[in-house]
Amino acid sequence: MTLRPKIIYALLALVLTTLVACTKEFDGDRNTSDAPQTYALVDSVVRDANNYLTTTVTAHWWAESKTGFITGYEVSTDNMQTWRYTTKQSGSFLLDLPLGVKEGLLPIFIRAIDNSGKKDPTPAQMVFPVRNTAPRVVIDPIANKRPFNTFPIIRALWNVTDIDGIQDISYYELVMNDTTLNHLNLPANFTIEPVNDSSALVAVRMEAVISNNIFSEDFKVFTGNRTTPVAGTLLGAQYNDTNRLYIRAVDRTGNKSAWAVDLFFLKKPVSDVLLVNALTASANATQLFYTNNLSSPLVNITQFESMVGITTSNRT
Repeated sequence: MTLRPKIIYALLALVLTTLVACTKEFDGDRNTSDAPQTYALVDSVVRDANNYLTTTVTAHWWAESKTGFITGYEVSTDNMQTWRYTTKQSGSFLLDLPLGVKEGLLPIFIRAIDNSGKKDPTPAQMVFPVRNTAPRVVIDPIANKRPFNTFPIIRALWNVTDIDGIQDISYYELVMNDTTLNHLNLPANFTIEPVNDSSALVAVRMEAVISNNIFSEDFKVFTGNRTTPVAGTLLGAQYNDTNRLYIRAVDRTGNKSAWAVDLFFLKKPVSDVLLVNALTASANATQLFYTNNLSSPLVNITQFESMVGITTSNRT
């Protein structure tokens, strides 16, 4: 039987269509990658604007390798500019909001590394809605044992809290009596006793600048237990009067705590001899004995008031 030309053309068209359809099914590049694949617990955390997370967040992840096994991970919190290695599958991270920005959606990237050193070319990502909270500074009523009347060597202690993490603190501002004066900036790294991840005890020691045996109204400031003062001086001290020492914390986004205020009466020394009464028993009789026997027209004595228990404090 002879096929008509129209039937032949129809059969050829059907065959060609089938071949084209089969070819399209296998179109695309062959996936020859044997790099590991990383997975995050969730792609993003959803919170309403009134319930954002703090900037310290926790992330979880895992990975798989088709040709080997996973040996570790690298994590980036700065849009993959830098990476930090870890063997763990979770971690807590302080996300860095830009200066002046109080809230935002910030990502964490994770990429797995296998036993042959191959890294996941498409890192997993988790996005967190975070808001930075202002720090808080308060006078420590227990640690800050100091007589209200004091001579110009003064020590003060505060409790600092930041729920975003104590490492969120950028610096401190210190000023004497008038907050409109130029603030003395103190570095954030003078914690002397960490309480937990979000709280610490900080301290300063202040000494009056002496010039030609005259006590000035300017003070050198030492942070923590350091023996070298910070740059600059604290201005505005008032002798034989009540003084107010103000301090506040500033975090990385520019959030500032309220001013914490420490009051003391600053006595001005009138001699080169200092009598320190550190006794807890028979203090008045002993002090009177030395005062009467040391006083003379040639010796002026400045008496230093002490508190019961201050000499036995375990804080330096």
